[in-house]
Amino acid sequence: MADRLVLATRNAGKVRELRGLLSGAPELAGVEVVGVGDLEGCPRSPRPA
Repeated sequence: MADRLVLATRNAGKVRELRGLLSGAPELAGVEVVGVGDLEGCPRSPRPA
């Protein structure tokens, strides 16, 4: 199993932006950065009113 960092967003643009920012961190070398929307079967949480 690969190491994975899951960002708590479904916004693809935000995931792309944060992935770019985190790509220079040596501590995260080899870690896959994904958004919660990339997880199969992950339910959507209701938006607050």
